[in-house]
Amino acid sequence: MEMKQWFGSLVANMVVKLIAGKRFSHDDEEGERFQKAIRKFIELLGAFVLGDVVPYLRWLDFGGYEKAMKEIAKEIDYILQGWLEEHKMKRTSRQHIKGEEQDFMDVMLSIFDGASPEDLAGFDADTVNKATCLINITDISMLRGSNKCPQHHFTDVGKVGHTYPIMLALFSLL
Repeated sequence: MEMKQWFGSLVANMVVKLIAGKRFSHDDEEGERFQKAIRKFIELLGAFVLGDVVPYLRWLDFGGYEKAMKEIAKEIDYILQGWLEEHKMKRTSRQHIKGEEQDFMDVMLSIFDGASPEDLAGFDADTVNKATCLINITDISMLRGSNKCPQHHFTDVGKVGHTYPIMLALFSLL
């Protein structure tokens, strides 16, 4: 295994362990699929899309970026939904013991227990939970240094770290 790939897997494992409490081995299919999806997602964040500059040309989808973005969004949503369902099953089957180590998804589920759509600006709790987890995963992944990420993420750390105070505050509640 190449050093760059090993380091990437290490960072991905640390991030996913913090967010979802999962650990991937080097031959884990779900881990490979997740890393590939996040890598593609970050590449697409930095892509120049003509439809963003000239909106009335968006329907042409030059380069196929919008189609690729929709496909990768579905893939990531599928993975995150699976993790969220695992966490919910763990909570309902009473496997979750008070005082047990919790990850970010557990904390978010605890916060959203009994929340109404009005409390979440009209969104459901699952959507907010998955979106917040994805923000944290991509923020940390971009710090890893992929040269295909948007350049501003490396020059202005303040733009990258906007979710870390929230994460730290939530984990301090544990």
